[in-house]
Amino acid sequence: MRSLIIKATISFYPQGETHSKRKFRTYLITDFKIREDMHNSGEIQFLNKEEVYAGEKDIEAIIKFPYGNLVSPFVEIGSKFKFGEVSSLYGEGIITEVLC
Repeated sequence: MRSLIIKATISFYPQGETHSKRKFRTYLITDFKIREDMHNSGEIQFLNKEEVYAGEKDIEAIIKFPYGNLVSPFVEIGSKFKFGEVSSLYGEGIITEVLC
């Protein structure tokens, strides 16, 4: 088992009933939908910010997947993904760099 670290540009969906004035802190641990057949857990570290709010866009982030072997075949620069809870997505992103 090896971890995987990527850089991505992410955007949070606007606030609504499920995200009313929601604040997200760096080192957020959440699920990612990179593969069509499963969700994978990972950690988002915002670059140059400690917190963001629902509706913010174009946030540069480092994302760490502890079980990188499960997603690495599906990760390439330009790939899009969604993240959040299985029942309530927080936002989406695009991979800009594969770090290791």
